[in-house]
Amino acid sequence: EDVKNYINHRLSVAGGKHTVSIESDVFPLIHEYTGGRPRLINILMDHALTCAFVNSNERITQNIILISIDELNWQPFAQPLENIPVLREDKNTDTISRGEPAMTASRKIIVHKNGRLIGEYPLNRPCFNIGRHSDNDIVLKEPRISRLHAQVILNDSEIFIQDMDSKNGIYNGEKRIDLHALQLGDVITIASFELTFSRMHEEEREDVTESVNILQYPFQSKHKH
Repeated sequence: EDVKNYINHRLSVAGGKHTVSIESDVFPLIHEYTGGRPRLINILMDHALTCAFVNSNERITQNIILISIDELNWQPFAQPLENIPVLREDKNTDTISRGEPAMTASRKIIVHKNGRLIGEYPLNRPCFNIGRHSDNDIVLKEPRISRLHAQVILNDSEIFIQDMDSKNGIYNGEKRIDLHALQLGDVITIASFELTFSRMHEEEREDVTESVNILQYPFQSKHKH
């Protein structure tokens, strides 16, 4: 029911409430593959709505969701660790904020591709998504990378990286890994990208409040031009 209310609210905010309908048996399936996580719902619904739009279909069916799940290479959602904060909707804004406040980062991930620095990402939140889709926290543009490829999870005093059932996997050295506790200096390989787990310098540390963009839909109201 929470998934249904969340999606209907976002459709209303995005202006798609009157141009797309969602069959009732779709919501349990969405929950099964997203665990009710708004960011994962965003990715799945964005894919499903685009699929429906391309096929001139204004009804989201189980078949469309299953096609999207298959193209995303997703498996049913499974919580790998206990006490991982979930995302919550901030009713006072058009964003979704994380269930815990931003943290002062002491660790970061440095991304290189073919020896060239791509970016540095302070680990200042409980969860970071990595993948090809622009909705991810760390976006890696390459065909071999899944839309949602991996996830970095901060859990108490440890930081983990988890493969999100990607097609081509993540590697620590030559070893393909599913769930790995990161150690300083670890270099995780995802396709042609190298992600180095590193300590932040004192001057780099700062609090950052992160928010997630609301769902963006390709549908527009029939009453608008």
